[in-house]
Amino acid sequence: MPNRPTPKQLRLLRTLAVERGETFAVPQTKAEAARLKVSHDLARAGDAATPQSHELVGHGGNAHWAGREETTR
Repeated sequence: MPNRPTPKQLRLLRTLAVERGETFAVPQTKAEAARLKVSHDLARAGDAATPQSHELVGHGGNAHWAGREETTR
């Protein structure tokens, strides 16, 4: 079947699953393999978009990014 995942995709997905301690389910298509890789990449990133405590100054509605002047609303 020409739409089957490539050996390279399968090796990568198997490696990612082992790293995360997950079972490896063989994807049926290249598109499914690509989606699984994206899911693994997002899981690896974790909460990278969440502001860290050292990046914020103030509390609640008065909080703002550290190192930036607070703008008047």
